[in-house]
Amino acid sequence: MAFKPRVYEEERVRSYLMTQGAKYGWLELWPRVMEGRVDYLNAIHAVTPEQALFRIDVESWSIAEIAHHVILWSKEVQRRVERLAVGEKPDGLNLDLPHEVTELPWGELRAAIVVD
Repeated sequence: MAFKPRVYEEERVRSYLMTQGAKYGWLELWPRVMEGRVDYLNAIHAVTPEQALFRIDVESWSIAEIAHHVILWSKEVQRRVERLAVGEKPDGLNLDLPHEVTELPWGELRAAIVVD
């Protein structure tokens, strides 16, 4: 049996992204990327600003904090994908961003989920 060098996770992910980019055009990829956001927006469409700020206790996350986390996480994933696409090594595979309180109004957070 021939020795096969270990394929690093970063290269596997980069290869997958490059293959998908070569296989599908932007008009095919964009709906796949946005599907999760649409699902999330549908889930929060009737949430009021007061409901968005509510937390059961100091350890729990409010809906607004979750929305803020989705925005930050999405930007981080985008940054890492861009780095992988040009062959750079990512900072690591951990995308577990910390809990952050946000001062952004609920309407701005909802809009940022669409725009960012």
